Amino acid sequence: MFIAVYRFTVIPGKETTFEAAWLKRTQGIYLRLGSLGSRLHRQANGDYIAYAQWPSRETWLNADSEHLDEHYMRARDDVQRCLLSDETLFE
Repeated sequence: MFIAVYRFTVIPGKETTFEAAWLKRTQGIYLRLGSLGSRLHRQANGDYIAYAQWPSRETWLNADSEHLDEHYMRARDDVQRCLLSDETLFE
């Protein structure tokens, strides 16, 4: 199993939109790209931490979101519009 941990800094006031779009995008990644699931948590400082489980690092590296349908691509774009920054903290 492979785990990736991410941090997201969201534009103030966009938290609800981010959370809904993140959930939709994550569902697409799970259903279409081979993820084993993901969880989102909010830190006391307002940043979000997420972790995703994958069967292997190779599956994670090859999970190209361009292969998602329009519904999930829209969610991906909505997530990006809500962010000040994002980073992968750990692999």
